[in-house]
Amino acid sequence: MNEKIINYVRMATMIDCDGSISFPPSQKSLVMQFGSIHRHYAELPKRIFGCGTVGRSPPSKNTKAKDYWVWCCAKFVALRILLQIYPYLILKKEKAGRFIAYYTALYSEKKRFMNRQGIFLRNDRLVIDIFVVPYQQSSLKKIGRPPRTLTHKNSNYKKMEVLHQLYWKEEKSISEIAAMFEVDGKTIHYWMNKLNIPRR
Repeated sequence: MNEKIINYVRMATMIDCDGSISFPPSQKSLVMQFGSIHRHYAELPKRIFGCGTVGRSPPSKNTKAKDYWVWCCAKFVALRILLQIYPYLILKKEKAGRFIAYYTALYSEKKRFMNRQGIFLRNDRLVIDIFVVPYQQSSLKKIGRPPRTLTHKNSNYKKMEVLHQLYWKEEKSISEIAAMFEVDGKTIHYWMNKLNIPRR
């Protein structure tokens, strides 16, 4: 096994065990991170791939806690690394596959992928289709009774899931959705506008 493959396997193991692959709502792109209390260990991904930044996480309230160092990369750099280590991932392979499918869909649909400042343009419709819909069907089996998802206690992301499922996948009208939630149509219009759910 050549050194390049060994490095890919090593990086995949690090991400599986002590790293993360995420698409934070506050961000516009894929973010990959790896952390350790040992700085030389946290700097290993940067030495392997020659990219990313290493910094110390905010200090803990526990004065006895050791410093925690985090390597981070994002945008096309993170996607390139993810494609290289994907075959060797185990625990996070399914999650990584969804990110790859998301960006593949962006390319295949020829949507604008990056603005002039080098920031990814997030496509919320694809985020829902790839990350949400295939994994929340079971929670919508009892859709006959109004699910408790339009209250202040539930996240906007959950509201987006359910409204998108009802409006686009099941092709229900605004009035039908309002009746299911026992609210008026103005409330449904408000949440669809707030969550940027496109109309048919």
